[in-house]
Order: sequence, then C-alpha cells, then structure tokens
Amino acid sequence: MINHEKLAFLTGLATLAVSAVAAYIFCGPDETKGKRRKVAGLENLGNTCYLNTIIQSLAACRPFIRWLDHLEGNQKLAFMLLKLLKAVNANEITATNSPQKLLDVLHESNWWYGGQQDAHELFQFIISELDSNQQHLASHISLFQPSLLYLEKEALVHNMKSKFELQLMKVSASVEQPFHGSLANHLTCTLCKTKKPISLTTFDTLSLPIPTQSWGTITLEDLLRTFTQSELVQDVTCLKCSGKLGRTRIRENQDNWPDVRKIFKKQMTISKVPQCLCIHLQRMSWQANGAPIRKDEYVQYPEHLNMQAFSETNLLKKRKRMKVNDNIINKTIKKSTVRFIGSTMLPRHRVHYCSIGSVPNHHIEDKQQLSNCAINKTEICRSTSSDSFKLMAAIVHVGDAYSGHFLTYRRSPGIGEEASKDWLCISDRSVRSARSSEMLSQKAYMLYYERQ
Repeated sequence: MINHEKLAFLTGLATLAVSAVAAYIFCGPDETKGKRRKVAGLENLGNTCYLNTIIQSLAACRPFIRWLDHLEGNQKLAFMLLKLLKAVNANEITATNSPQKLLDVLHESNWWYGGQQDAHELFQFIISELDSNQQHLASHISLFQPSLLYLEKEALVHNMKSKFELQLMKVSASVEQPFHGSLANHLTCTLCKTKKPISLTTFDTLSLPIPTQSWGTITLEDLLRTFTQSELVQDVTCLKCSGKLGRTRIRENQDNWPDVRKIFKKQMTISKVPQCLCIHLQRMSWQANGAPIRKDEYVQYPEHLNMQAFSETNLLKKRKRMKVNDNIINKTIKKSTVRFIGSTMLPRHRVHYCSIGSVPNHHIEDKQQLSNCAINKTEICRSTSSDSFKLMAAIVHVGDAYSGHFLTYRRSPGIGEEASKDWLCISDRSVRSARSSEMLSQKAYMLYYERQ
C-alpha cells in the first residue's frame, strides 16, 4: 500500500517537471546565456547593400543612437532611422528587418536610389540631412509674441526665459552631434615666422587617401600622419613682410604699397576629435584616360586608436616644448659664457648636457635646469584617456570600381555601457560570428571608432 505522503511528493515532482517542459517549449531557452548576442539582418531590396551596411555600422555607434533618441521636434528621417537602428540591435537572432520605410524617407529628401550606390556618399547625405533639420528647427527663436504683452511682467520674463532655454537646448543638441569634428589650418611665413589667423572647418568624415605605391605595410597611423603633416605653399601674401617693405617705400617717397608673397608652411590638425570618428579610406583612383580604378592595397588598422599625435593639443605642446628649449638655450648662452676678442666663447661654469625632444646636446647651466627639462618632457608625453578610441564597425567593399557588394564587421550589442568584445560579420540577411583577427585582416573601406 502506497504511503499518501510519498504519493503527494511524487505528484509534486511530476507537476514541476511538466511546468518546466512547458516553459521551455513556449518560451524557449535563454539566448543571452552561453551564446554571443547577435543582431537582426536586413533585407536587400535590390542593390541596397550600401544602405544595409550603413545601418549596421550606425547601430554599433551608441552615442549616435543616444543623440537621435534625444532630438527635439518632428523629424521623420531621425524617427525612422532610430526605429530601424533599435530594431537591428534587438536580441532577435532569426529576425530580418526591411529598410523600405527608411529608403522612402530618404527618397523624399531627394536621395536617388537604384543601381550601384556608394556607402560613404549615403552616410554623408544622412548626416547632412539630420544637420539641416536641426538647424532649421533652431533657427527661428521668437521671443516676442503679441499675446505675451498682456501678461504680467514676471510671467512675461518667465515665458521668454523658458522659450529661450528650450531653443538653446535644441541648438546645443545640434552642436553635440557625435560625428561632428573640426580641423584647424595653420599658415606660417617661412621668412618672418608670422602666423595667419587659424581657420576652422567642420567635418563628419576624415577621408584619407591611400598612396599608390608604398614599400612595406601601410598603417592607418601612417595615413593620419600624412594627413596632418606640414607642407609648403607658394605665393601667399604676408602682411608683415609687405608692411616692412611698404614702410621702406614710404621713407623713399614711393606711393605704391607692395604685395609681398612668400612661401608659407601649412599644417592641418584636428582641433576637435568627435565622439564618433568615421574614417573613409579613399580607394577610388583615376587612370590617365579618365577611367576609374579601385585601389586594393591593404591598410592595417588597430582595434584601439590613439588620436593624441594628430590633434591640435599635440601641436601646441610641440610649440611650447620648442619655446621652452629655445629659452633654455638663450638663457644658458647669456649666463655661462664670456666673450673675448676674436669672438671666442668659453664656458664660465661646469655644464651638463640635455637631449630632449628635437634639441639634442644643449648646454644646461645646472642640475636644476636638467630636472626641469625632465619634468617638461613628462608633461608633454602624458596621454589622456579622451584621446583613446575603440573600433566599433568596419565596412568592406568586395568588387571593382563599377560594382560589388558591401559587408559589415561590427561589435555585438553590449550590456549596459560596456562595449561587447564579440564581433559579427553581416551581409544583408546573413549574420554570423567572427573573430577580431578576421575583422582586422580585411581591406576596409570605412571605419567607425568610438571614444573610450
């Protein structure tokens, strides 16, 4: 005879087992445990791989998604783009989304689609349209309205202040677009060292040309160094040199004011590195007969990029270092030497030698100056975390100058603020896991970095 307590216990175990099986059948396994989190693929509507690759790349840029999420006003393009980016990042491994609605909105904004298109051109078009919508939204700041004239003074001031603050929030939102950076152009006369006022230009993509012939491996850092290195520019008007010659002519009773043109040194630096840095590797070239040709050189790019050496801050530090070294040299020559007949110069005190930066083996009067040199070198070489960037996505074009297909290598969506270490290879609908070594071996066309 079966014990009633044992029967109840067995019945309870059976009920739990049935419930667990039912939960597994209807809810399925927990995809977030023991598996890499993937993203949803995108349907190819007919030569729309260029659109799909931009969507997947932007979906990997978290600051851009947050910026879209906080935009004010009724912006159809921003709304449709944000909706699709969030759908792509949703944890639905087998899902496939259609970009048709976003493509229709782009067509309403005069984007022509059909046939082979370029992903870089589409990215610039989307950013330009978002910027123009924001500028239009924030351009009309109306503080005075007839109905407000009947309000009390306190209410009027409060209403005006609220409206103004709202508009400022909208303006600041457009300024803080995460892909916006600025370049600083420096021009210096090689004769009188006069510097022209710095001119600033904005950018949303750094387009770096690839050299046609190169010995050894080409690196992304090499291209950035070439982009920011100084060059000589001919036939530039120098106001200081013109003024010096003009004053001479005035003393000689000559009426014409000269236009002195000299050779200037030009250097471009990145005055503001954006939160999301998009780098475009120019793989299109032109033959002598005018026919386009695709450059197939491999450019080695890092998963972690430091932009300190190419920034405006680094240039200012170099100038400060040169000025400090020049001051040390001049001060040392004045204090540590005595001039005799025949221009013989002998040291007055025992000297030490310092080789720092680009000024080697200069006399330093005492050990205190030597230690100061070491301190300055430490300050100059110190790097900040704001200069460090992490690669979030890479776009690869497979084909020639006339046709081909775009692939996307991107990070899997992370948990919270932490970026995922897992990489995915995406081709329209197809989404598969990939190793970072596979991603870094590709001949990339566009790179998306995010500030750490």
